[in-house]
Formats: sequence, C-alpha cells, structure tokens
Amino acid sequence: MAVTTRRGKKDGTPTKIPLSSLVQGKEPKLSRVAQPGDYDLSKLFGPNLLTAVTHPPQPTGKVLQNTELILLYFTASYSNKKDDNKKKMNAQSVNTALLEFYNTAAKDHYVEIILISSDSIVEEFEEFYATMPWLAIPSDTGAATIKAYLATTLSVRRQPSLIVIDAKTGEYVPATDAKDEIITAAAAPQQQRRENIVAVINRWKNLPRQPLSAAGQSQNPVVRFFMFLVKNPVLLFGIMSLIRLFRQKMLPELVKYFDNNHSSASSLSSSIMTEINNDETGSDTEF
Repeated sequence: MAVTTRRGKKDGTPTKIPLSSLVQGKEPKLSRVAQPGDYDLSKLFGPNLLTAVTHPPQPTGKVLQNTELILLYFTASYSNKKDDNKKKMNAQSVNTALLEFYNTAAKDHYVEIILISSDSIVEEFEEFYATMPWLAIPSDTGAATIKAYLATTLSVRRQPSLIVIDAKTGEYVPATDAKDEIITAAAAPQQQRRENIVAVINRWKNLPRQPLSAAGQSQNPVVRFFMFLVKNPVLLFGIMSLIRLFRQKMLPELVKYFDNNHSSASSLSSSIMTEINNDETGSDTEF
C-alpha cells in the first residue's frame, strides 16, 4: 500500500510513498514478560505500530508486550517550526527533554513512548519521526480515525501534549503534569538526572488508574458537573426546561401563597397585640 502526498513531481504528478518506508528496524528493548490478563492495546492503537523509519510496522502486541506505562506524545513537525518563538521553544524543549527522559531511564523501567503525529504530509512526518527512538502510529488506512479517537477521548486540546496510559489495563494514569515533570527531571544535573527520572516514573506507577475519559477533567466538582452537562445536552435541555416551567408556573403560585400567608400572619399578629393591649388597659383600671 502507498500513501499519496501533497508534494508531487515537477510535472504535477503526486508522489506515492510506500507505507513500509515510514519505519526503521529498531526493536524496543523489552524484558518484562506479558501476562495473560494484559489489556489488548491494539484496541487503542491499531494492529501495528512503527518502530522507526525504514522497516515495516510491527504488531502492536509484540512491541508493547513488556511495557508497563505508555506515554502518548501528541505533536507534529510544524509545532517545532512555528513563527511564534515562545511556542516553538516550548515544542522543542519538550522534544529534547523527552529524548533525554527516554534514553536515560524510561526504557529500563518499562516505559514506552508512542508518537501521535498530526502531520498529513508523509515526508514531513518521516523527517520528524526519524529523529525519535520510540514508537509511532503509522500513516496507514484508518490511522486518522485512531488518532482522532485518542485525541478526543483524552481531551487533547493543544500540542505538544503528553498523556500516560497503563499498558496492562489500558487505563488513564492521572499524571496531569507529565510534561513539566519530564522537563524538570531531564534538566537536572547529570549525577541526579537518572534518579529524578526514575522517581517520576515510580510516582506514575503508584497513581490510581482512571477511565480514559477522565483525562483532561478538572478535579473541581463544580467544573466537572458543568462539563458533564456540556457532554450531555439532552440532560441540560431537560434541566433548562424545568427551570423555565418553575419560573412560569410554580414561582407565581409560591409568591401568591407566601403573600397570603404573610397577610394572615400580619392579621393574627395585630389581633394578638390588640388583646394584649386590652388586657393591660383593663388591669390598670381595676388596680
């Protein structure tokens, strides 16, 4: 199978690049034996993953069989070429820190990274991915659907973004500051760098697991309730209808009810005060 790119030959004919050219033969270093109950990660990432740029894609289960944590790296080559210097520096610093993180200790502690690129032009993706030693979702048929599903489910709103997944259960690891943690650990002095990176990985391993849909959710209960309503417009419409019904039908009746009770209470209070005054007047006369 081949992918047609936007860039063509001089005569305008589109260039077709075999999908097999998107990978290279760097098998990840694996040592943890897969367990029978491990989650089928092909359900999330598709049947095959790239291991580099020159060899065919490898089965997802094979390249991830000894992995405990997966770091999903949402980015694109153009993130590193932005005109905005601040955004460009941010993208480049993440990529540099991630390389240091991966090469220093991540693989030795069963952490794998999967590139989820937004590049639509094969040459740009290939050039970008060639600088990376980790895995990637291939530019194959259905890959765009897989990438869109992951980005939507994990609430990825900006690039670059890093999301941690438990490779054994397919669940979300709520390492909400993963990007900052990696940048900080990778920037530590050489003698402390490995120790800091291992500490970050161990912290992730000890975090409670959550459904994938929990990614990107605020811990504030008010915000979470609001986001729940936004994701369930039918329920939101029902609540708004009840509020409108209350204002139009029930509220006037309640106002009328309290007004009547207030009038009755005022009359009763006046009667009681009159009786008290009469009793006091009578007592003074008798005395």
